[in-house]
Amino acid sequence: MSLMTNAILKRMKTKLLIGPASLMTSLDMNGIQVSVLELGPGMAERLLAPTESRHWPPAVAPSEPKLVPVPLKDAEADAGAPAVDSEVEATIRRVCEALVAAAGGAKE
Repeated sequence: MSLMTNAILKRMKTKLLIGPASLMTSLDMNGIQVSVLELGPGMAERLLAPTESRHWPPAVAPSEPKLVPVPLKDAEADAGAPAVDSEVEATIRRVCEALVAAAGGAKE
């Protein structure tokens, strides 16, 4: 969704943005829906007004992201040997063997 949002923001003059969000527009449909609304008098104020609904994300004025410096984390000392779970390993091997067999012995 962020890729679509960035593409729209680059191509349109946008004053307010709602989303990207997981809003239901129809049942069992995959994809992306974009709605564009020309703001008339007072509409921006109504879209920005607080609501008690948890299902309506607030409108925001889009802005350029601000870069924030993040200190580098010191490399950890030897963390020791990795954890080994032979039961999990055996299960993963059986699953992989079953997948290879089901694929007709497909080559790597």
